[in-house]
Amino acid sequence: MSIVETKKTLSKGKKFAIVLSSLLTVLIATLAFSPKPVEKNCVFVSDEGAGSSSNQTAVIFAPTSNFVDFQSLITRSSTSIKNELGANLTGAAKKDALGRELSVVIADRDPQLVTRRLVRAAEGATEDMDIERAITSAFGSFDLAASCAAGDLKKTDDQIPTSSGVDLLKGLAVASDQLHSDGKKTIFVLGNGIQTSGSILMQEEGTLPMNGLAAKKLARELFQRGETPVLENTTVNWYGLGQVDGEVQKPLPIAKAKALEIFWREIIRLAGGSVGEICGQCGSGLPNINAIPVDLVPVNECPITVKLYDADGVEFQADSSSFISEAKARAAAKRTVTEFKSKSGCASLTVRGVAAAGVDKSPYVSKRTEIDSVNSELTKLRAEAFGSLLKKAGFKGSLTYVGGGTCGTEWNSSGLVVPDLQRKCRRVEVY
Repeated sequence: MSIVETKKTLSKGKKFAIVLSSLLTVLIATLAFSPKPVEKNCVFVSDEGAGSSSNQTAVIFAPTSNFVDFQSLITRSSTSIKNELGANLTGAAKKDALGRELSVVIADRDPQLVTRRLVRAAEGATEDMDIERAITSAFGSFDLAASCAAGDLKKTDDQIPTSSGVDLLKGLAVASDQLHSDGKKTIFVLGNGIQTSGSILMQEEGTLPMNGLAAKKLARELFQRGETPVLENTTVNWYGLGQVDGEVQKPLPIAKAKALEIFWREIIRLAGGSVGEICGQCGSGLPNINAIPVDLVPVNECPITVKLYDADGVEFQADSSSFISEAKARAAAKRTVTEFKSKSGCASLTVRGVAAAGVDKSPYVSKRTEIDSVNSELTKLRAEAFGSLLKKAGFKGSLTYVGGGTCGTEWNSSGLVVPDLQRKCRRVEVY
């Protein structure tokens, strides 16, 4: 080979090496600056193997668009559910928590099991702290499932998929299937009890029972058709039964709310179960934007809703159901009665009070249970106070009073109080 040819060959090799080096540099840079895969929050894994035969618990979520802020129900029920997992055990009894089970069921149109967790510590770990960590780990799926199904964590590619509608009868059946223990079996239902899918459609005119007799009759018909779950030796606790948001879904009259409770009590009894705690007004606030969409239940035939604010004369003294100006409140009541008398179908009305939290969102969240409890009672007293004025102003029909509790819409995107929004929270509604 000549010297010229050798130089040409070396030149080609050098060029190839340079090109290869450039490609490697680009590849390394691309890999270095490529976005990492987004870590998903809504990933659920069920524990394998058998747990303890002494204590099994299932939770049914029904976070619907006609309910309340579901996080308020999570807060209300957390202690009871943790205790079922053994959080309240002390001393030598703490070890009894090991092996306890928690199953989580989402009750949408087609209820499904989300996860089944065991209180399981590392092998050989039997200290109280180890067991506490195991309880916390098992319980962690409870709040996360609600947020992934119908809360703030629900994202396009990271969520528990849900379908519109709610089938609580099937939800109870799915939950019951997880409870095969010979020991204690407990179900917690977090929902308002208004079923809109499956074997009964309460949103259809005339379907939601009007009284106790109709409620029991409907429950027996479903039982005879084989539409009820098997709840043998199971205790059912229910949070939020009969409660609605009050904005999208108008509150149920007292008679219908009582009939709804009687219906579910009868379903549980016929299914072989027993009723534990039932809390009707356990939550507050408006439903999350990701809540499960459901059809609304017709409440009454009155075509209008009147909302009365401070500026209308319906202004209360702080932390009280006494009016700042009795005269202005009486005048507002008189105008309201005149308006309803001019409309047909308004012989029976609901009066609902709503209050502001009075603080920024962060301190509200930290004291939610306390603030909501106070506002729930206070707003019902305020509703009753204005209802008394409606009667004095000449309204002859029946009145239902509802404590709407904390408004939950008085903050900006940073969680700070906005005075104008706060004023809109402080109101009495009549419909």
